[in-house]
This record gives sequence, C-alpha cells and structure tokens, in this order.
Amino acid sequence: MWGGRETNVEKALRLTKFGRLTVLAESEKQRKLITVCECGTFKEIDAGGLIRGSTRSCGCLARETSAERTSKLFKGTYEDLTGNVYGRLEVLYYAGTSNTSRMSMWSCRCECGIIKDYSRTSLVSGKTQSCGCLQKELVTERMTKHGLADNPLYNTWRGMIDRCHNPDCLQFTNYGARGISVCDRWQGDNGLVNFIQDMGYKPDESFSIDRIDNDKGYSPDNCHWISSRNQMLNTRRSLPKKAPWAFINCKTKKWYGCVSIDGVQKRFKDVDTPEEASKMVYDFLVNVRGEHIILKHEYSESGCV
Repeated sequence: MWGGRETNVEKALRLTKFGRLTVLAESEKQRKLITVCECGTFKEIDAGGLIRGSTRSCGCLARETSAERTSKLFKGTYEDLTGNVYGRLEVLYYAGTSNTSRMSMWSCRCECGIIKDYSRTSLVSGKTQSCGCLQKELVTERMTKHGLADNPLYNTWRGMIDRCHNPDCLQFTNYGARGISVCDRWQGDNGLVNFIQDMGYKPDESFSIDRIDNDKGYSPDNCHWISSRNQMLNTRRSLPKKAPWAFINCKTKKWYGCVSIDGVQKRFKDVDTPEEASKMVYDFLVNVRGEHIILKHEYSESGCV
C-alpha cells in the first residue's frame, strides 16, 4: 500500500487473471509482473498495462486478431499466406504494406525464434527461406568442409557477398540495391578459393577490397587492395577531385595511378614504382587538362604478400 492506496502491482497480484494472462509473481524489475499466457508463453508484463486493460496476452491475441483481419482483407482478392511455411519461416500474419516498395509484407517466425517481416514475393518465389541463419550455416559448413573458415580473407569475402546479395544486410542499400553484384567466379562453393587466387592476400591489415569503378561490381578486373585512408577518399560520397594517388596491384605486384576528376575515374597502366604512377597522373592533368597543381600522393611501402 502507498499512502493508503493499493498500487497496480498489489492489485494485479490480488486479481491474478487478466484476459489470457495469469499473474504468477512480482518481478525484480520495478512495476513488472511475471505472467504466463494461455498459449504457454512466460513474459514480464507492466502492472499498469494489466490494470488498464491494454495488455491481455503475451502478443498471441494481437497476432490472431491480425490474422482474422488479414483473412477478411484478402478474401477473394489475394492468397492468404497465414500459416504457410517457406523453408524455415512460418507466416504469422499480414504486416501491412512496405513504405518504400509498396509490396505486401508478412510477419514470419524463423525456426531459430527470430520474427521479421518479408515481402510476399520473396516468400512465394523461394528467395527468402530463413532470417539469414540458414545461409550462415550453409556457408560455415562449406568453409569448414574445405578448411577455409579460419582463412584471414573469409570475412572480407563474406562481407562482399552479403552487402551485394543479402537484402537483410545493413549495407545492401548502398550495394545490391544499386545493382552492384559479385561476379559468378567469386560466388558458390569455390568462390573464396577463386577470390584468393585472383586477388592474393592483403599487403597488411590496413588494406581492404575496393572497386576501381564504383558503378561496377566486384570482379578480378575491377578490384584491388587499397589502404583505408585511400578508400575513404574513393567512395561515392567523397571522390578526390584533383589529387592523384598511387595504388598497388597485388595480382601483378606493380603500381598504377588512379585519379577522379569531376566524379569520373581514370585508371592508368601498371608501372614499377609509385613515383612513376603519380608522374603519369601529373602528365595527364597538365597536358590534357592544362592544370598545374601540386601533386600529393600516398603509397604503402609494405609491398605485396
């Protein structure tokens, strides 16, 4: 009792039954109660929600109500996917329309327990069969089978595949959604092996994979290893305007100049030293563009491994 008044927690413990929920005990968390739903789910619920009547179940009641609305909404118009199973995903209820694609979305529960929304098209076509756990398991199984799971380039290769071909990847918008893809040779069971054969290993840990032409995908003729600082200047958001840079080509163990002017990249042929690479850029800028600038270039002296 507080000030002679019964608190929500005390009242809930006394009444015990609220819709589908039965109060079992007080939780260690403030104003929370441990409850069990008629569906068998245990859950901590705010006492105020129980007393006000806004919480009547663990969430199963809302899903069933939504499923009923879905059935009425789609009756005679579209197929109701509620209850269907696609791979590891079980469709729970209609989740409305996507704000971006305007596609019908369905809330699904994966066998691993994760609940997410997916479009009808991706489910029916078979493109999406799990929350992502299936793909991770298959990749891990293949890499373990071939002894490549611990390869230092595995994470680089896996990240490249995900951001181009996995819609659930946070970076997919800037890659796969723009049409950036990974070449067939670098995908599949032998993808990592082919990737290592074509690219070689990083000169050192400060280097990462980079595309020479940012509007093209990942392939042997459009990729090189680049230092983190140079890659930052080579993004779509911050292309260097008048600064030539020397880059190392780990496949040929040579250097080449690469400059971006007015948002357009120009790559020069391979040479033996970074100074030669920068000189080619300088000649281009002075003779072709008529620009006299102070050159600035950076390069790694670690060489190619």
